[in-house]
Amino acid sequence: FEARLLTRDKDKVDVSGYAQSIIINERKYLHMLLHDITDLLQSTEELIGSEMKYRSLFEHASDAILIIDIKTLRIIDANEFAINALGYRRSDLMQLTLLELEAKGEQLDTSEQLSNLEIYNHVTYEHVIRDRKGQALQVEINAHKVNYGMHQVYQFVIRDISHRKRTEQALRDSEQRYRQMFENNQAIKLVINIEQYKIEAANLAAARFYGYPQHEMPGMSLDKINIISRDKILTLIRQAKEQSLSYYTCPHRLASGDVRFVEVRDGVMEIGGQSLLYSIIYDVTETRRAENQLLLASKMFDCTSDAVMITDKNNQVISINQAFTGLTGFQLSEIINTRADDLLAGRDQKFITRDVFTTLQQHGSWQGEVWQRLVNGETRNMNATINVVMSHQGDILNHIIMLSTNQEDSRDGRLDENYASLTGLPNRTIFISQMRQAIDRSQRSLKQVAVLLLDVRNFSDINRARGRNAGDQILKAMARRLKHNVRESDTVAHFEKDNFAVLLEDLADVQQTGIVAQKILTTLCEEYQIDGDVVTLEISIGISVAPEDSIDELDLLEKAGYALVAAQGVPGSSFRLRSQHMNNSAWQWLQTDENLHRALKNNEFVISYLPQISTTENCVEAIEALVRWNTPQGILLPLRFLPNAEYSGFISAIGSRVIEMACADFGRWRHEGVKLAYLVINLSSSQIVDELEAYLLEQCKLNNLTADCIILDFNEQKYVVSSTEQRNILRSLQARGFRISVDDFGSGTASLSCLLQCPVNVIKIDRAFVTTCVDSVESQKLLSGVLALASELDMHVVAEGVETRDVFERLSELGCTRMQGFYFSEPLAVAQVTHFVNNFGLTRREH
Repeated sequence: FEARLLTRDKDKVDVSGYAQSIIINERKYLHMLLHDITDLLQSTEELIGSEMKYRSLFEHASDAILIIDIKTLRIIDANEFAINALGYRRSDLMQLTLLELEAKGEQLDTSEQLSNLEIYNHVTYEHVIRDRKGQALQVEINAHKVNYGMHQVYQFVIRDISHRKRTEQALRDSEQRYRQMFENNQAIKLVINIEQYKIEAANLAAARFYGYPQHEMPGMSLDKINIISRDKILTLIRQAKEQSLSYYTCPHRLASGDVRFVEVRDGVMEIGGQSLLYSIIYDVTETRRAENQLLLASKMFDCTSDAVMITDKNNQVISINQAFTGLTGFQLSEIINTRADDLLAGRDQKFITRDVFTTLQQHGSWQGEVWQRLVNGETRNMNATINVVMSHQGDILNHIIMLSTNQEDSRDGRLDENYASLTGLPNRTIFISQMRQAIDRSQRSLKQVAVLLLDVRNFSDINRARGRNAGDQILKAMARRLKHNVRESDTVAHFEKDNFAVLLEDLADVQQTGIVAQKILTTLCEEYQIDGDVVTLEISIGISVAPEDSIDELDLLEKAGYALVAAQGVPGSSFRLRSQHMNNSAWQWLQTDENLHRALKNNEFVISYLPQISTTENCVEAIEALVRWNTPQGILLPLRFLPNAEYSGFISAIGSRVIEMACADFGRWRHEGVKLAYLVINLSSSQIVDELEAYLLEQCKLNNLTADCIILDFNEQKYVVSSTEQRNILRSLQARGFRISVDDFGSGTASLSCLLQCPVNVIKIDRAFVTTCVDSVESQKLLSGVLALASELDMHVVAEGVETRDVFERLSELGCTRMQGFYFSEPLAVAQVTHFVNNFGLTRREH
């Protein structure tokens, strides 16, 4: 019998026993012999469980499994996968031996593998078997000798590798085709190991192009053919990928020393587990020369003093140059696709007559007189030269029409009334027409337009003392200086005698007007060399601004005249705006402008440092350099002077001074053992120029710093409108190791564009979100979204303006681990930084 007993300690014990009735001294006893079978029962249960588990694995395996009798090699068991894969019914499969599954000619290999199985108890090999229909299957067999019940058997795990074998064969075929295409193709082809920066393979066309024996090119360093640096090449490859371009262009050096411009089209390929570049090289040297010639022609087109208009074969306008706009007042947008007949006409009021057309067909050019219509509807007699661009088939593709003023008419006193005969500048009529158009454009763009009226106060004295010829020379020189000091999009006009006018468009505010006016005053008041003598002028300028003063062109001109009278009432050269508050604003900025020049000269700019905290590391991770102006009246914060520095051009000089001082301080702290990971330097978008990279690297070298410890911080709004060239400069800086940070993220409307268009490593969340995150659910959601987005884009996030413990704790709950603000520290003087960093802890004062 078997039973379960309780011990004295209440433990359960399983026993088996034998019981016998015996009589001792006439008393009956039950004699028992008990055996403890607890362990035996447990082992039995485990064995049953193991067998059930094995059976489950056996039946549900994704490979075919056969159990083979060792002596007879008969199949004694098979899982469902094997039955389905081989196509047999279970009862039929159980009648077969292992050898009956063999494909023809494979029995010998099976016998050899079974011998190995007997010796080693395990064998793996590839084989060919056949299913019920006789179809051959390529399989991988993993065979073991195992216990099956009370007997030893062979367990064959069979995996179908037919698809893999077909793929491998296709790959071999593909590699062979690739090798034939690679070697025999006339295109220049290289296989490049970009990590090792060397050539893995080169075809015959490449060897011929570069001038090296083909067998020497594998293993050759790319430095032998690339003129530009490795970092620059990697940057070009990365930029092409980021901009979804399939190619990049660079110069390559041949064995002869000649340099050819090539277009490189790369594709990634895997060979032997290595990621390589498959490069097809196109020689574009001649194309590049043609493009340069085209660019030169374009520059000549833009810069020539003659008015140029280009029409298509149907005589419709497709392009004009700046001189044409200056001469006629027309912008391209106003006359694009207009027929030239509507703008130009001969004496008979038709532009291209039959005679003109015949001349163009026979000689390819024509010269004569035309009447050019102006923007105000009037016409002007001009000399015209027409050339045609012909196709190879002899068809006319374009007309190129060059216009110049008719000098004969000028000498006859018949110069068009819309242009000053002495200076060639537009007169009052054209100027007023341009004003109307500029005001209309400003209404759409919400920018300002300024009108400047100029008068030479001492011009009559100069005329009386030196004669009219000297006066004419001065007026011509003034016209040249005026045009040189305004943009091409601005208009300079000559009204009469010594009266000039300037039309400025696309102005952000009145301060810009004041800066331009001061620049014009300074330029016009410089000395003039007239017939060996030195002459100086006194200039008065009156200014009105649209829309503040008026949006009517005549009214605006009249108010500029009032301002001119006010300027003439002040001794010396000066300018005045119509509005007194605008006058005060402009002059205040100009005074700041002069003081900025003095401040740079006297080293009045100083730096404070704002700590950036890593809450996870419990340390000061970075230090941000903040410029201050130490004036005689006290310290000025950046908002008081940096906007003016932007307009007046001082920002680059101030920025360079900050970079030099900050790098010197950071290098010294590093040398002294102060543990700071990063230096953050604020830069203006106007500082993103080609020279920036070399300058930053030079400062790093001077102060024993590496580029990867410098973070360059830009304001979001100015950063996102940076040009393509500027974004390329930033990408190059990133490639050098510098990190790019965007300040005040979320403050504008272009935050996502900022991340998509420009390279960014660090996002600094605007304080408006940070300060409201305690009470505003919307701010919390936005912060969470920014943190998640930054994590996906592998960017760091810094919260600005952390001023209270509540804000700090809420940011920590949201997962923000980098912060800065007055809760941790106010900006520190240079002398305070070392002590603060070395003694920083997370015990903070309450606010």
